[in-house]
Amino acid sequence: VVVAVGLAEDDFRSAKPKPPTPVEDISEEEYYELLRLLADTLDQVERNYVKEVTRRELVEAAIDGVISKLDQYSNYIPPDELDRFKSGVENEFGGIGIQVAIDQGKLTITSPIVDTPAYRAGLLAGDVITNIEGESAAGITLDGAVRRLKGKVGTKVTFTVRHAHNGEEETVTVERAMVQVESVLGDTRNDKHEWNWL
Repeated sequence: VVVAVGLAEDDFRSAKPKPPTPVEDISEEEYYELLRLLADTLDQVERNYVKEVTRRELVEAAIDGVISKLDQYSNYIPPDELDRFKSGVENEFGGIGIQVAIDQGKLTITSPIVDTPAYRAGLLAGDVITNIEGESAAGITLDGAVRRLKGKVGTKVTFTVRHAHNGEEETVTVERAMVQVESVLGDTRNDKHEWNWL
């Protein structure tokens, strides 16, 4: 789940929020009551908290609280990072072909993209990147990881991974390539009942 927010404040003020359309476990009245509760809480904190905080800081903290109740691969993307996110998942770019997340402070591969340098190098979901070009990846941000792993097509990048299946570390060097992120992957079974990945 990725939450990407880019709604302007004027749009928010002019449009009354609509209750969620899927099957609901609360009434419309309770839905708006919860929204008022959130707005009142933000207002009280903004007016009475001893330190100065902005409305945006409070709202983004509230969003982080919501996301924290979901799985470890759910993330909130603020408006100023939305364009970079879109270019990363919708367009072609020079990279190694992995999707990553910060899991308990570790840069973790969530999925190698099929038919990319990382996929051909045998990297798997759950592998942890511990070092990039001789620098520790401990405490690295997603933005920092993207900047260090992406680059000009044809250039090489060396990094160390700790494999999830055996705990062993391996240093690999892969050549960056043009990566196309597919929105849908398919698979079939062959006559030996083995998976053929498409």
